[in-house]
Amino acid sequence: MGLAATARTAAPVAHTRRIELPEGMTVERLFASVVAACLQGIAAERRSLAQAYDANSLHRMRVGLRRLRTALGLFRDVLTLPPSLRRELDWLTATLGQARDWDVLNESILPVLGAAAPDACAALACALQEMLAAQHAAVCAAVGSLRYARLMRGLQRCLQARCWRAGMKASQRRRLNASALKFAQRMLARYRGRLRRRGKCWRKANPAARHLLRIAVKKLRYAYEFFLPLYGAKKTSKRAGKKRARYLAALSALQDELGRLNDAAVAGRLLAELQGGRASPAGCASVLRGYLAARLAHADKPVRKRWRKFWQMPAPDCGR
Repeated sequence: MGLAATARTAAPVAHTRRIELPEGMTVERLFASVVAACLQGIAAERRSLAQAYDANSLHRMRVGLRRLRTALGLFRDVLTLPPSLRRELDWLTATLGQARDWDVLNESILPVLGAAAPDACAALACALQEMLAAQHAAVCAAVGSLRYARLMRGLQRCLQARCWRAGMKASQRRRLNASALKFAQRMLARYRGRLRRRGKCWRKANPAARHLLRIAVKKLRYAYEFFLPLYGAKKTSKRAGKKRARYLAALSALQDELGRLNDAAVAGRLLAELQGGRASPAGCASVLRGYLAARLAHADKPVRKRWRKFWQMPAPDCGR
């Protein structure tokens, strides 16, 4: 089995809460509903992490934060949160993301590399465990901190008070009362177009460009999940429902494949970090980085397959 096929941990699907969206919803109400659902999911995972570190809870909480940040990006042409809250979200996302990267290296990448270079992996064990302990402690400290509590209270107060309205002109407020359905159709078309542009030359792209492609896939998927309830599940025909489910499944599979490539690329950077200032693991890490790079050079075939399958499907409800 190739490296890219096993580069991710077998974590449960990220925690999400179904959003109930009544007919005739406005853009502002849609935004508030989406953000509230994201915050509920984040809070549920935080309670688990506050008791003891758990890699799956961290993963789900991190995905909740990514969904929240995607939502903020979707609506930024219409409304936005105060810069102070956005900066604090950046801090929390970065703290959780660093720990997640080290967990993936430890739980998924190294077991695959260990089959080819067991001595090199064994030599890195001590250094890696020290790093994991530090990262896990940082996560538990962050989610149990006063800073985290202030951030969550600030987000809740902002939702309740509609803080984004401060300083808005009458013309800007009218945009908040526009049709959520039309807004959703426009944004889905925009995100799909962006994904197509970024994917045209992805086979020749460097890791940074592939990272941007993965982000574009992720944002389209989350946006579609946010907006799907607007189309009225009760009024949706069985055929249309299956079409939407297939579309989302293809998009999710593409995201997973790109995520595996990204995990492996990040692992190379983390192995380089383990080399710094450590004489003993340095040579071992170099061996693993070389092996990792060689395997990654031939690991994009599953992505090409998923990419073709996805673009053969018409985009439901928002045109091609």
